[in-house]
Amino acid sequence: MKRIISLILSIALAVCLLSGCDLRSVVSSLREQMINSRYEPVEGNYLVYELDQALLDGFYDALEVSEELSVAGEDMDRIDQAAERLDEMYMELIDQEQIAYILYCTDQSSQEFSRQYLEATQYCAQAEADYNAMIRRVYLSDTPVRDALFADWTQEQIDIMLRHTDEVAQLEQRNTELTVAYHELDPENYGEDMIALYNELVANNNRIAEIYGYPDYYTYASRIVYGRDYGQQELERLRQYVCQYLPSACDSLTDSFYSSYDRLDEQQTQQLSSLLLDAWDAMDTNYVQMYLQDLPEPAGGDMLGMFSDDRAVFTGYHDALSGAFTVWIDGLPFCYFGPNYQDSETLIHELGHYCGGLHMEPWGMSIDFCETQSQGNEWLFLCFLQEHLQPQVHDCLSDYKLMAELMDVLGFVILDEFEQRIYCHEKAGSLTLEEYDTLLEEVAEGYGGIDYISENILDLRTYWKLVLLESPVYYLSYAVSSCAAIDLYMMALENETQAREVYCRLTQEADGDKGFLENITACGLAGPFEEALYQKIGKIMEKNQK
Repeated sequence: MKRIISLILSIALAVCLLSGCDLRSVVSSLREQMINSRYEPVEGNYLVYELDQALLDGFYDALEVSEELSVAGEDMDRIDQAAERLDEMYMELIDQEQIAYILYCTDQSSQEFSRQYLEATQYCAQAEADYNAMIRRVYLSDTPVRDALFADWTQEQIDIMLRHTDEVAQLEQRNTELTVAYHELDPENYGEDMIALYNELVANNNRIAEIYGYPDYYTYASRIVYGRDYGQQELERLRQYVCQYLPSACDSLTDSFYSSYDRLDEQQTQQLSSLLLDAWDAMDTNYVQMYLQDLPEPAGGDMLGMFSDDRAVFTGYHDALSGAFTVWIDGLPFCYFGPNYQDSETLIHELGHYCGGLHMEPWGMSIDFCETQSQGNEWLFLCFLQEHLQPQVHDCLSDYKLMAELMDVLGFVILDEFEQRIYCHEKAGSLTLEEYDTLLEEVAEGYGGIDYISENILDLRTYWKLVLLESPVYYLSYAVSSCAAIDLYMMALENETQAREVYCRLTQEADGDKGFLENITACGLAGPFEEALYQKIGKIMEKNQK
């Protein structure tokens, strides 16, 4: 039972070598199924939506049997078997929800896919609520095996279980409906309509946190949804270091990038553009394939398994979600690549998620740590390219990558502080567009000012409206993981073999019961709350400028 309740608390997210097959031909066959067309299920593909009454009946039958045996408390073997069966049925429902979501992403104009997605989230939210209710009844019963059933539960998990109500399911379902409505808005004209949706989401999220006994959703999400193993003290230290070091670092790297870019000839400029912008399999030299084959086992083979096992969707359809992500279906990772998100770096990023997901169950993952696995793969790929690109091109690419990553860290730390203030605001859930902009300006003031940030780093006035409704309290995860991944890159510059060994530990030996900081520290990486990391970044910049 604990495994499922752990998934319930963190479901916010989610192998074999090619034997003589050309990677390009495998991916081409995948892309032919999707590009410029709506998704059509094909034989052997995982994306077939099959959530029906029979599946729901199977879940509720298993729920009833599990409760009866647990309350009776007469046969632990039968209780364990019933719990395993219930787990399997619940996971089948979750798989259908994930399939419905991917189908919805492949064509957001499809009313059928939208209906299926909303239907699946509604059924799963209710199943979650009913599962919680059953566990609560068992916990409150006088069953003689209660102590054995809940022996390894923490008090926090018990409190969450006891507080869960049908209202939580209703609020989460409403938030899904708000997300669907948000996708239907014209992003060129976000205004009061978007703010109305966002305010309702903020109010709903804070109500969920209140039900669970937390002061606000930011606190609840950090602790429960994202499983962060650090608190406000560490967060304040991160913000201090980002404010102290990164604005000047971004300025310096911007100058360095443009200087190195200006020294490229036309052919080198075209190669750089291809690496940064083109679909990964359109390049003359398939660097991705070369990199995966060069990685130590089992990491390289794990990543190639995404292709050989047909566990990815590539779509260029104009009404598809323009993004990339990884979910879990049938207990294994599955990747989505939408329009404009099929370049080499994005592919390598999701392959990092895929590789890590093969070795850790999704409900045992810290999202901050998952992002370290994906971003770490990007940096190792950059080091690999050093042996295959002209020095001028690689230097320019390195400047760009470091510049872009540090800009992201700076921008996302600002967004995180902005969100914390939103959810803790006395008017949370009822702010006006002007009040949001004023609050954002106040936060940005400590990092160089909103005008400086928007003109040189990230247009935060626009960007927050594009991301915070759909991914609340997420962007801190990307910022802290990016810092750890940059430390891996700096290790690779000194000793690439050692860095690859560390990455294999990151993806294959991580402890799902431990958090982000514990895992990266165990692998020998510096955390984002250590000033030494930012000082090392400064030394790398000085070296680049010489």
